[in-house]
Amino acid sequence: FFKEIILFLYNQTGQNLGISVLIISFFLKILLLPFDLSNFVFQQKIEKINPEIKKIQEKYKNDYKKISDELMALYRREKINPFINFLNIFVQFFILVSLYSVLKVILSDNQFNFLFFGIDLRKPSFILALIALAFQLLQLKNFKVKSKIIYLFFGLMFVILFTLPSIILVYWIVNLVLTLIENFIFKKFFQARIDIKTNQSGQ
Repeated sequence: FFKEIILFLYNQTGQNLGISVLIISFFLKILLLPFDLSNFVFQQKIEKINPEIKKIQEKYKNDYKKISDELMALYRREKINPFINFLNIFVQFFILVSLYSVLKVILSDNQFNFLFFGIDLRKPSFILALIALAFQLLQLKNFKVKSKIIYLFFGLMFVILFTLPSIILVYWIVNLVLTLIENFIFKKFFQARIDIKTNQSGQ
């Protein structure tokens, strides 16, 4: 399915595989928008009830059944369905793995023009790996992680990114940029509404 779409876009863009990947990345982000918004709402609500979660864990400590029962009661009270979040993650993971598999197949097909702004999309690219790493850093800048762990994480990530074909990096970079824009929009237009609902439900 993804290969047919990429083939169609490839022919419509003057046989430009890079532009085809950009377009399909954009439309995939739109397709996954409801799932991303659902995950955002879930994470925001979990963050707001996190103090209550910690109180429950400290109060019952090693009584795991009681902790589980109390957490489920808390989720019901706050209208949080953790299983929906798992479903959202599974759907997104399935789509991304499918696309990744198709892109790997395309790399072995010599009918495509693999040049994109002078970059061979079949080969790793130091520049694209750096760009992807920079946008990944922007996405994770709000995470409170010890500096040594951050350096280790990004060091390992750069090694992985530098071994990937450039066509994968193009998709990764576009997805990261769109995710940053998406998060900005979610926080600007949806976070306040989540605040109101959560506060009201806790009263």
